[in-house]
Amino acid sequence: MAACAKHLAADGGTDGGTDRGNAILTGEELLRVHLSPYRTAVHAGVLTVMASYSSINGLKCHENHWLLTDFLKGDLKFQGFVVSDWAALDCLSGVRGQQLITALNAGVVCATEFEPGSGTHRAEPTPGLSH
Repeated sequence: MAACAKHLAADGGTDGGTDRGNAILTGEELLRVHLSPYRTAVHAGVLTVMASYSSINGLKCHENHWLLTDFLKGDLKFQGFVVSDWAALDCLSGVRGQQLITALNAGVVCATEFEPGSGTHRAEPTPGLSH
């Protein structure tokens, strides 16, 4: 069993409180208010982190290399898995293959998707990619 820290980051700080919205934040505000709980979770040993549907200053969290790689894996030394939210890659620009490449390049290592018509989720670890 592994705990998952959700939803990185600023989910509660979007403009007007809009679900899947855009959080307009200064760097200091982002670090102090919205990222400090993730620092605590990583230091406590959380093994997975789920990216948010939301955007930070116009950049979707699932495509934010600074957030998922530089901050989470670099600054915090997170060694677990970064997973997408359910069908979140569909929210990224581009066609399906490009959406996946964008998320992988940002730091997502497992894309969770909805199987149309099945009512179930499936998780697809990225072939050949280790954390």
